[in-house]
Formats: sequence, structure tokens, C-alpha cells
Amino acid sequence: MMEDFAEGVREVAAARGLECIDLSTEIEGVGRLTWQTGYLKDRAHPNAAGHQWLAERMADWFMEKIGELD
Repeated sequence: MMEDFAEGVREVAAARGLECIDLSTEIEGVGRLTWQTGYLKDRAHPNAAGHQWLAERMADWFMEKIGELD
């Protein structure tokens, strides 16, 4: 279900010429079992480690975009 949502967000961003961080693909790289057992507090919401992981991915993405401005 979430992959359909993520694909929709990617399509809208592309159609509008917007950049978009693709956390869905980042999460896939971790692996489903690892994500579910190590980063979720229930079936849908991140635990503290999950929030930390997401924040680090977003910070890395923002820093990369800021670097491209130079």
C-alpha cells in the first residue's frame, strides 16, 4: 500500500518539476525485515531508532542539495 502512495508522490513531484527525497527507496535498501523489527514501533510508525534513521537520511539529502547551490 505504501509503495503505491510513494509512487504517486514521485509522479506528482516529477510532473511539477520538483525534487523529492525518496525515503521509500531508502527504506527498501535497509530490507523489509530489518525495517520492521529494528525501526518500527508498530506496523506503521517509526520507533526512536526509525525516527533517527529517517532524520539522518533527510539531513544528508538536504546537505547534498545545499552543496549543489555552491
